[in-house]
Amino acid sequence: AEWGIDTTLETRGALKPPDPRSKRDHVYLLQRKTSPHGVGLGKTTGWIHRAALKHRRVDMRKGCTYVGLVDGALRILDDAGAQVDLPVDDVVLCAGQTKVDALYHQLRDHPSAVPTFVIGGAQQAAELDAKRAIDQGFRLAANIDAADAGAIFDMPTGWKASALDFLQSTFRPAKKQPRSKSS
Repeated sequence: AEWGIDTTLETRGALKPPDPRSKRDHVYLLQRKTSPHGVGLGKTTGWIHRAALKHRRVDMRKGCTYVGLVDGALRILDDAGAQVDLPVDDVVLCAGQTKVDALYHQLRDHPSAVPTFVIGGAQQAAELDAKRAIDQGFRLAANIDAADAGAIFDMPTGWKASALDFLQSTFRPAKKQPRSKSS
């Protein structure tokens, strides 16, 4: 539905108007690096991720310096050095391979604190682990409206992972049977 594909195959050409389904009014994707977002992603998939973000009207900014929380806004310096105040309801920090969590503590301890979360390298910079950061981001996004500030949504491990695998295999929807051709 998001891209206008009719998975029920009931419309002509299996196409219908796209439905972006965005719950949030505005999402900012900020990075400290001055290179374009996703420049290091694979050539075969990087463009897909950038297109998905653009399709969902994510405001992507590069070369940012995080200043702090000011009157309910996240204050940054943009790539030109201009001070910009971004209105925010939630803040999720995934600050790369070097742990940078000073902003997290400043936002968490601010008198007018907004719910703030850390994922990926900002939470644990033990190794290059984009898969873990993406998984934490996905799980947080699915729970952000009910999440307590600072909550971490890691992948299940041990018996929890086994139970999740069991539930997913047990309750996986049956595959659709191919339509029979009529003569």
